[in-house]
Amino acid sequence: QQTDAELQRHIRSSGEFKQQHEVLLSTLRLEQQLHSTATNQHKRLIKEVIN
Repeated sequence: QQTDAELQRHIRSSGEFKQQHEVLLSTLRLEQQLHSTATNQHKRLIKEVIN
């Protein structure tokens, strides 16, 4: 039998976990954008060097 305090703690830590997850997801999206930008710049540079 869980006490109210234990339930509240679980709810709170679950909420914190969800927040951390959101932060990680948005960080991952930013990293992917940076990566694709860098890849595109790299391709452009290669084309300039070849031509």
